[in-house]
Amino acid sequence: MSSLSNMYGCLSGLIIPSRSNRFYPFLRFFCLSEISANCIALGEQIDGIPGKCYNSVTAMKVSLKRRLLQVSLADLEADKPEIIPVHVPRGLRINGYKYTFLKKPYAHQMAALRRISSLRGGALLMEQGTGKTAVAIHFIGVEHVKRRCNTALIICPATVSGVWVSEFRKHLPKDLHKNTKILRFFGTRKRRIRKILKARKTLGLRICIINFESAWRLEEELKRLRPQIIVVDESHRIKSPRAKQSKALWRLGQIARYRLILAGTPVVGGAHDVWSQWNFLDPDVFGTNWWRFQSHYLKKGGYYGKEIIGYQNLEGLKRKVRASSFIIRKEECLDLPEKIFQNIPVELSESSKKLYNDMATELVAEIEDGSVSTAPIVLVKLLRLAQITSGFLKDLDNNIHDIGREKVDVCQELIEDRVGDGHQVVVFARFRHDISRLERELLKHRISCATLTGSTKMKDRDGLVEQFQQGEYSVFIAQIQAGSLGITLTAADTAIFFSLDYSLANYLQATDRLHRIGQTRTVNYLHLIVPRSIDELVYKVLKSKEDLARYILKRPRAILMEST
Repeated sequence: MSSLSNMYGCLSGLIIPSRSNRFYPFLRFFCLSEISANCIALGEQIDGIPGKCYNSVTAMKVSLKRRLLQVSLADLEADKPEIIPVHVPRGLRINGYKYTFLKKPYAHQMAALRRISSLRGGALLMEQGTGKTAVAIHFIGVEHVKRRCNTALIICPATVSGVWVSEFRKHLPKDLHKNTKILRFFGTRKRRIRKILKARKTLGLRICIINFESAWRLEEELKRLRPQIIVVDESHRIKSPRAKQSKALWRLGQIARYRLILAGTPVVGGAHDVWSQWNFLDPDVFGTNWWRFQSHYLKKGGYYGKEIIGYQNLEGLKRKVRASSFIIRKEECLDLPEKIFQNIPVELSESSKKLYNDMATELVAEIEDGSVSTAPIVLVKLLRLAQITSGFLKDLDNNIHDIGREKVDVCQELIEDRVGDGHQVVVFARFRHDISRLERELLKHRISCATLTGSTKMKDRDGLVEQFQQGEYSVFIAQIQAGSLGITLTAADTAIFFSLDYSLANYLQATDRLHRIGQTRTVNYLHLIVPRSIDELVYKVLKSKEDLARYILKRPRAILMEST
């Protein structure tokens, strides 16, 4: 141990002892590193993970509630394992145990594993398709080998819980599998509680997987599991400080020794999305007072001074986020093929155009005279316009009436052309009625297809994806919200967006289902868009990352289709 780690720092009346000091067990360190993602020196080692060709480590700051003393990064490791040669790519030696990777990690995944191991947790802000799930799995495996973890709790969207099971089987070393129990908590409340009780009696490494909605409802039961590691996948789901599931996860996070958040798009609405996620990860970074965070980083104005009109001190915010994160984009770490985006214009029939313009004109009049002035009402009314461009409309009794098949015909022709050339195709649609109409059309033309919606059972979901990947289906049709998370569709090289919702996160996630590790061909994204309509406007707003409702309230006539 270096002389620096053996010295005492007497600052502000507080003493920071070395690990050999007898008072050390009674003090807790909160580590906040300032190093970047690529700052591990060649040949250096953290938590048994070898360094590679990156810049040298200088120092990191360690604080007990606040920063007190600078120490060497290597000095933070309690039980220094044997140094592993850099050229060993297939595994790690930890306390005499050979941790063998089933699949050779990419260089950026090893860098990410080193990073979160040095931080004892943190944020994996890795773009979709870069393999952040595998990094989290290896982190759990390594900590288990070090006897620091026997229970890991994975909190994720319900639609990807099955993906976590398959990823553990794909990446966790074989000799750990026999002592590992993977438990998914789903079903009725009584069934979930019964599984949690069963998990408490299980020996070895316990991997407990639960969705967000169940996690906050079963908070007390989950606390009894005493997980040492809690992983929150798609952490933007807890970005709202007022949501019950966010508050429950803050409390759950306090019982875990290590906390991880995984997100490809952590900031969806703006910089304020960061606070709630970090309140789970490490409340010391931004503090636990939401109003103080707002006053420091947000500029308020507009309606009663409550609307966010801008940001301030962003450099400080970014610096704090980087200090506890590994951040990387696909173009920085993967040699993936090109992405090509193309808009396919779809002309509506005269009757559909008239219906659209009548409804749009009515909405413009309501906005201009002030009878419609709030975002939620605007979005509900825009829903009707989106239904018309898709070719159907619901009446007041919620009955669906087909008013046109322009998009269905264009989509079917595009699919026929590509399937005929031996390609597989993915179609994303917003409405279930779009999916059912397109499915009927494809079956009529004897084109095999699989469909995935929010109502698809979890046990069927993984099988559909696997069968598509193996070539058993030519077309995979997914509701954009259900099919944008946690699945790999690299068997296809063409994605058709039949209709879009208003979520930028859903759109970005959906595009990355095809463009990720394993894709070897240029990926084409085709958007079916009715010119000068809500379709064109939604696509424009998503590309510019603006708020659709606010945009419409300022420019209501943008939704009007030119008369013919």
